[in-house]
Amino acid sequence: MATVEVLPRAVFVNPVVNHLLAMAARTWKQRWITTFTGPTGIGKSVAIGYADATLEFPHKVVKCRQVTTRYTILRDIGLDQGQKWKTHGRNWMSSADVYEQAVERAAKAPYLLIVDEADRLRADCFEILRDIWDEARLPIMLVGNEVLRDKINRQHERLFRRIRARFEQEPLRQADMRQTLEFMGLKASDEEFELLWKLVGGSPGFADALLETAQQIADSHGVKRDVSALLGGAKYFPTLGKFQNRCTPKD
Repeated sequence: MATVEVLPRAVFVNPVVNHLLAMAARTWKQRWITTFTGPTGIGKSVAIGYADATLEFPHKVVKCRQVTTRYTILRDIGLDQGQKWKTHGRNWMSSADVYEQAVERAAKAPYLLIVDEADRLRADCFEILRDIWDEARLPIMLVGNEVLRDKINRQHERLFRRIRARFEQEPLRQADMRQTLEFMGLKASDEEFELLWKLVGGSPGFADALLETAQQIADSHGVKRDVSALLGGAKYFPTLGKFQNRCTPKD
């Protein structure tokens, strides 16, 4: 059974956390490119936060956003702390300059690059990461949902053949799911949890969203939250059935 450990960012050390830590250590040791994928809401970003606080070897975490481009990737991994990308004047810095600096830094002082929500990366960002691995053998772990796997498989053949290990994280099993929710402060009766498990499977993130909606419904009626409030909340998530199929652990 998983154990609880309190850190600056309190995290329940469940199988998702343990598997991500193991994959991070393997990626660093072998200096590989790897992928860590799993359904949305199972706690991958939480696990990355734990890894960032506990890994004992050099590492950097880059979180992708909708606005992430090859320039922001280069800025995150190519510039020294406190250094700014000069965009005008005699000392104007090109992306090629920053790229060369990123390669030089990675070769001289290797570290593990963990890319969170890597499924949001654009095509040129994947190519930048591939190039840096080719030239500096920078260990890179790409973390994301199923879209990441599909993107790489279908659109990035050159990157695909460089990935040395792939881990597909299954949703939490029932006991770990309950412990994780309790650690998060999400209390549920046995009856509520049974229904919650049927609705969202092993996804703490989706359970959090559903419980919050159900609580609002109960509060609006001046009653205690119960199964009927959960069922009412589920109506606000019309794709719940499809999602639950993705978030139910396989036997």
